Amino acid sequence: MRKIIIFTILVFGLLGVIYGDENFLIQGIVFDGVKNVPYDVLQNSINIKVLNTYSKDYIEKEVQKLLKTGYFKYLSYELIKRDVGYELVIHVEELPLISKIVFPDTKLVSVEEIKGILYSKERGFFNEEKTKEDCSKIEEYYSKKGFVLAKKPEYFFKDNVLTFTWEELPPIGRIEVKAKSCWEEPLIKRYLKLNVGDYLNMNKIEELNDLFNKKNIKIKIQPEWKIEKESTILYLNVVYLPPREISLSYNYNESTDLSLGYFWGNVGYIKGFVSSNLQGSIDYGISLQSYYLDLNINNKDYSVALKRQMSKTNNIEAELGYRGSFVINDKALFIYFTQDLIKTDNGVPESGRYIRIGLDFHGGGSLFNFSILSFEGKYHLTLGQGLDRKIIGFEGGLEYPWGNSPESGNLGIKFLYTIPLGNNAYVSLKIGGGSNFDNLSSLSDLKFNILGGIDLVSSQRFVDYSINLESDFVNILKFKAETKIKF
Repeated sequence: MRKIIIFTILVFGLLGVIYGDENFLIQGIVFDGVKNVPYDVLQNSINIKVLNTYSKDYIEKEVQKLLKTGYFKYLSYELIKRDVGYELVIHVEELPLISKIVFPDTKLVSVEEIKGILYSKERGFFNEEKTKEDCSKIEEYYSKKGFVLAKKPEYFFKDNVLTFTWEELPPIGRIEVKAKSCWEEPLIKRYLKLNVGDYLNMNKIEELNDLFNKKNIKIKIQPEWKIEKESTILYLNVVYLPPREISLSYNYNESTDLSLGYFWGNVGYIKGFVSSNLQGSIDYGISLQSYYLDLNINNKDYSVALKRQMSKTNNIEAELGYRGSFVINDKALFIYFTQDLIKTDNGVPESGRYIRIGLDFHGGGSLFNFSILSFEGKYHLTLGQGLDRKIIGFEGGLEYPWGNSPESGNLGIKFLYTIPLGNNAYVSLKIGGGSNFDNLSSLSDLKFNILGGIDLVSSQRFVDYSINLESDFVNILKFKAETKIKF
């Protein structure tokens, strides 16, 4: 057996001489300076095996992989001649071990949550670069939850003890609204989910701005703060957005619409429209979207609705209204409950849910006597960040009439896949189906028509564009192109 081993070594050595003087037959591997890292971890980190021949460049590349393990501060190696081969001796200086990690007192985020996102661990190796990354991770984690730090995370390492330090903002002691008029402050405080004694949460400021956008309230809040006597003074600066909007849209085989909207601060959003059905018939009307009521009047019908916020925390709003028709003498009393927790970006849903439940009672001396129960639900989820994010959405709706109803019921569902095309531009692919029914006695009464479509949305500083297409994969069912100018 001994003769076979010696012969094998000689053969490998001879091959190294024949095929290049830069090749080295490795007879053994020695790790010098290792105290805490298991040998098998080191051996598995490099692809160098005993009794194999390698070039010096290859050995250099493999040995340098050990630096990426995060265990060593310094590393070098040498090849020592042994018999007919070489012994690879790798000299290392291990990074120091962390015996204990100390965190500051936290109120907004638990220490256990922080530990879960860090590279640094107790009884692990102290790596300065990784610890700097840990400080960034801590700040990003607070920011993701909406919290602001008074002092950014720092660290120091001494006697094998790693200490992190940072400071959270103290609770809010005072909130000041900086605005041009007097109507902004009560409106902001009505919808803002922050009070004196709370901790500043930037996500709630974003929610407020998103809510204003949905309600056509043309203002935006930019917060500032300072620390005064162990409390945070929060300043809410009101930025005024363009109050006027002109919109021109084309609906395939239906109409061309022109509308003009104006935000009148202490009154609400007023909008007038003119619509042509492409055959000479003209529709027109005006609406008011106020903080407490909605009023709509056009040449065919009218409606008025009172609104009340039921829950500031969960964004639940109740709406009680009356609707009448100038054409078919139809009158209705309606009530709706809406929860809107959808976060949007330039009008595109990104995350959250939306639920709307309504009941319409038709009658009151009109030609009809029936009721309609309606439900609308949406859910959107964002995966990834920036231009790499994907938005997955589900939307569904149901209208179920009973009584002497001239209308049929309908059920619709839709799945969406949305990706950003660039800054403030999105494309959405959608597929779903719809079904109309007169008597829903069994599931067999639902005969779905499969539908698909695509939406393109682009929002610039003063101009928005959108294109919406829907088809049953044979015919175009809906096509709408719209341009909106803000000034």
